[in-house]
Amino acid sequence: MENYIISDGRRQKTLMAVVCFGALMANMDATIVNVCLPTIAGELNLSPSIASILILAYLLFETGPLMAFGKLGDLFGGRRVFLAGFSLFTLSSFACGMATSFWPLVIMRAVQGVGGAMIFSVMLSFAALYIPTSRRGRAMGWTTTAAALGVALGPTVGGFIAHYVGWRYVFFINVPLGLAALAIGYAVLPKEHPPARDKRFDLLGALYQTVFLMSFLFAVNRGLELGWLSLPILSAFAVCLVLAVLLVRRELRIDYPVLDFRLFANRDTLLATLTHCLSMMALGGVLFLMPFYLQDVRNLPADIIGLIMSVISFGQFLGPFAGQLGDRVGHKKVTLAGVFLGLVAFGMFTIMDFGEPLWWAVSALVLFGLSQGLNRAPNIQLILASVPPERKGTAASITALMRSLGLVLGVVVFETTFSELIPASVSLDAISLGKSGVAAESLHEGFVATFLVGLVVSAVMVAMVAAVRGAPKAAGAATK
Repeated sequence: MENYIISDGRRQKTLMAVVCFGALMANMDATIVNVCLPTIAGELNLSPSIASILILAYLLFETGPLMAFGKLGDLFGGRRVFLAGFSLFTLSSFACGMATSFWPLVIMRAVQGVGGAMIFSVMLSFAALYIPTSRRGRAMGWTTTAAALGVALGPTVGGFIAHYVGWRYVFFINVPLGLAALAIGYAVLPKEHPPARDKRFDLLGALYQTVFLMSFLFAVNRGLELGWLSLPILSAFAVCLVLAVLLVRRELRIDYPVLDFRLFANRDTLLATLTHCLSMMALGGVLFLMPFYLQDVRNLPADIIGLIMSVISFGQFLGPFAGQLGDRVGHKKVTLAGVFLGLVAFGMFTIMDFGEPLWWAVSALVLFGLSQGLNRAPNIQLILASVPPERKGTAASITALMRSLGLVLGVVVFETTFSELIPASVSLDAISLGKSGVAAESLHEGFVATFLVGLVVSAVMVAMVAAVRGAPKAAGAATK
């Protein structure tokens, strides 16, 4: 691997700047539409459930093929996959901005998600292959921090753009930035890459995994509208069950699986991985639900909503600090402190009434952002610390999958819970909250129940991290 190290310091920095920028853009677009969602829903007369498809389309098509693109990066080089993903991402961003109706916009968001998957699947490999060992941890830390910051900054950027120039420019802004990054990327991303030891690709496993995720998320997201016992929903759950059995059976039998379930035989790996997924689920749910609370209950404009939501991003700057702190005092302790702060934040969300002062909601968001920034890096260290060196690459890919899956599940679970408990005239008649004529007070039960779900999820995370038995320090693991 040392044969591929870039010796020139300036080229190292330029390389990582391009990678970090790609990670930032791809992850920001996973959440940038959130704060614009009420505005888009009002303009196109969509219910929250229907509007959430715009978020799910991106996240679903980013999540499904992620492991497959990671394998393709091993086979053909991360440069090709990364640049192809950036090209697709830029073109689809332009198409999103030009869309004149809802479903073309959904389709282009899905294509955008595929581009994001290509970027995200290989971005960590550049630091591991081309940066010297002495600087590798810092480079990888900046890459993953840029990715986390993109998730948190999305609502802020989206809010200001939507308020001052219109929601379409949320997508148009990616075009000039993407073209500039592509030009620099073609110049600085290394063409040399290690030859793959095993050129076999588990295409069938990748298809099983992708269709399983799509079927499951469709069933959960549309169960309320179509009826939980309706033929489409029951059929989707049946497909999920069959594909889950086929996927697990195949991946355990072959020696080149796209998703290696053998890693989860280690209790610490399993618990830490599930914690990471649930943490991202909580983040995805809060980023989806809070803009509706701030706009339709608090009657705040999009730019102010974006500014308020930006407080979540402050916690992302704790990433490098949290990783270093974990090295000193133990990653389990730091992760536990982070998820406990999340539990307190959801407790504040749950008792938040419409009469509460706005600072209460802002304080809860600040605390939630701190919990995310504090637990992310040491949580990933817990995952990697319990994995043998020769399988850390696979574990990193699974971690990326859990990140995307968690964001998707957050939108699906929080939206479904909320829609179940608000008036049927909103959840079933495909109209926006603003045009429904429903009093804000009648939405209270939906908000409380949804935040209670987050509270339970946070309590489960605390219990799982407490049950981790592994070494308190993960020396040598990759940093977040």
